[in-house]
Amino acid sequence: MSDFGASRLVPADHVEVATMVQGPIGYLDPEYMQTSQLTKKSDVYSFGVVLVEMLIGEKALSFNRPKEKRSLSMHFLSSFLEGCLFEVLEKG
Repeated sequence: MSDFGASRLVPADHVEVATMVQGPIGYLDPEYMQTSQLTKKSDVYSFGVVLVEMLIGEKALSFNRPKEKRSLSMHFLSSFLEGCLFEVLEKG
């Protein structure tokens, strides 16, 4: 499903062998996508996507939604900001 547990905090003065993070792109933290750095929040984000996926009943990434809402997290957030979250939840 996703790579929970991949986040590790490594002090800046230590050398660490990096491994490739694996998992579907819809579950990866947007911050990781921009910086290639996992944080302690990365797993929390991925877990949140799984929870929203279960609440709404839709996939984490869908090309059936408009471009700005293809990621489930953006779809959920947009629905909340537009005041139509309950309609989205009722569909699920």
